[in-house]
Amino acid sequence: ISVVASHSRSNHDGGDVAIASGSSDTKSSGVIELKTGRPGPGMRSSINLIATSSADRSRKIWSGYEEEKYQEINFGFDEVSSNSPKPAKRKLALQLKKSIDSTRIVSTVPFQVTTVQYSSDIRIKKDIKDVETQDLLDRINRIQLREYGYSDEWRRVRGLEDSDVRVRGVIAQELNEVFPEHIHILDELAMKEDKIMYKDFFQVDKQGLVMDLIGALQAHTKRFQTGKSKRGKTRSIAIATLGASNQEKESGSASIKTGKVDNGVSGGISLKTGATDRLGKSGNVTIETGKAAETGSIYLRGNEAVGNAGSVVVSSGISETGTGGSARLDAGTSESGSG
Repeated sequence: ISVVASHSRSNHDGGDVAIASGSSDTKSSGVIELKTGRPGPGMRSSINLIATSSADRSRKIWSGYEEEKYQEINFGFDEVSSNSPKPAKRKLALQLKKSIDSTRIVSTVPFQVTTVQYSSDIRIKKDIKDVETQDLLDRINRIQLREYGYSDEWRRVRGLEDSDVRVRGVIAQELNEVFPEHIHILDELAMKEDKIMYKDFFQVDKQGLVMDLIGALQAHTKRFQTGKSKRGKTRSIAIATLGASNQEKESGSASIKTGKVDNGVSGGISLKTGATDRLGKSGNVTIETGKAAETGSIYLRGNEAVGNAGSVVVSSGISETGTGGSARLDAGTSESGSG
């Protein structure tokens, strides 16, 4: 069965084809069902929805006001009242659009899916290189995370009835200053049904941003690492700066300090090993410089004060049943010079 509308060779649109089920004032409307016949063994069955494209070229645009600029297949709903003479109000939820340089699916409603899979086979990729993850970490820290609501017109597009809804996310124009590679700017975004149009509309590639977040996390874990669990021992933690190459000559410093206060008391710093029961032994605390041709010094000192300056106290532990710990200060020895 073939249903074909008339072809226009003049300056007019081609004929339309409409398939509509019956309406009802009190019951459900009729159902439209597109269904293929049963195929033979090993054969396929298909339902194709095709919008034929033109060879003519146009500028990059997603506009509901200039239909001749692109092709589209739309899915949505008509809202109509049986007691009103007004025409149905159409609300498009999903659109498959093709412009001069791309084809994409545009949705104004949430997707509820169980799995999203992306093509990532190595055979479809070339020029594979390592990523400078430290740069990603620096830029991730510059992203401004915002809380905001939506404009009335955008809530109509999204179908959001609650005017007080608040969400967290990024502002595309702000993100463009940090990650321009994750920003796509449409010349125009227009939706005829909702009577809105935006010029130079900014969009965010959040999937690409998640990939860079993985790189930033990897750069962070190079400084803050957790060791592997061993039999009878929990994971260890190591905090370290990256090693220096021959060109850099010096590795970064590590600093631990509490925050500054104007009139109160700043926080303290506690460096101690974990406690054990009465039959166990706590771990040692070691402070030492790295081995080198000329090692650095270790300083324990209180800072200057307007009033009373703090003291430096070195004391050994107290024992309930045995001998208390000793306090010892040893100077280093030298094979060629004085200790």
